[in-house]
Amino acid sequence: MSPEVAEAVERSHGMDAVSVAGRLADATTRAREAGLVALEAGDAALALRAIDVEVRTLGVLSNMGVEREIDADIALKARHIAHAAIRLVRDDPAQADPLAAELDRMYSGDMAADIRDIADEVRDRIPEIEN
Repeated sequence: MSPEVAEAVERSHGMDAVSVAGRLADATTRAREAGLVALEAGDAALALRAIDVEVRTLGVLSNMGVEREIDADIALKARHIAHAAIRLVRDDPAQADPLAAELDRMYSGDMAADIRDIADEVRDRIPEIEN
């Protein structure tokens, strides 16, 4: 399986904590919205079921240590940004230098080293194009 396909499968079916929390936060929001629609339509039974789903998903998120739904959303977005940065460096190793420099400047020498290592691996596999 190509890395791109594996990444797409992981994103859509990921069982890591960040993916699960993001999906639960989304389910919580949808349950809340469904409950409001049901209340507006006068369907008390459906509204109660939606409230039950919302409360249960909030409980699971709380047990996972997620204090706010936005935290799960931010973690999921941060993960996507990290994937994009890795793909950018794999596609264009020259992008590693400014990205790594910014990571060094901000806080993370370990992450910067990882980005530089990815770029070095790509450079080693792709021969230089001579003009």
